[in-house]
Amino acid sequence: MRLNKRFATGVFTLALTAILQADIVLGDIPKNPFSLLNVDRSRLTGGVRKVRFELATFDPGARKMSEPIEMGTIEFTQDGELKDPGHHYYCGIGGVRTELKENGDITIESNYNWQSLISQKIHVFDANGNIIESTPLYDNKGDYKKTVYIHEFDSRGNWTKRIWIKKGVDSSNQAPILKVPVEIRTITYY
Repeated sequence: MRLNKRFATGVFTLALTAILQADIVLGDIPKNPFSLLNVDRSRLTGGVRKVRFELATFDPGARKMSEPIEMGTIEFTQDGELKDPGHHYYCGIGGVRTELKENGDITIESNYNWQSLISQKIHVFDANGNIIESTPLYDNKGDYKKTVYIHEFDSRGNWTKRIWIKKGVDSSNQAPILKVPVEIRTITYY
């Protein structure tokens, strides 16, 4: 995967780290094919033919969005099967693993480096499986900012844009203005 240098700074580093640490496997059509989140539960509905996934950042200070980077495209048959079911995306890093415990609309995500806990978050989902917030329970780097996710949906109920907004203060007790990750999906239907 080729990355542009301007995306490897600030909060976006956290998002890119999540991509590199995740073991992303493309499943059947109900599960989203791409996501920055290990815990993504949202579903695709309505005769999806193709999903193009892009990533950008929004700078609230400048009120400007960066040029999106294409992360990949997946195509489906009319029966909802992947056209290339053997295609497997793996971006794991040795020793890093994620453990998920799901209970209703809540998931606890625990990240370990070898056997040491490095972070733990609680994620809350809406009735359609779209993540709405993540709250850190433990972070070995001291990042205890809550993330709220804002979704934009198309006419068939699939999200086309997911914006990550961090809420909270840093160690200097200031609320920094951070670039916000934006996941963009362009969905083509049959």
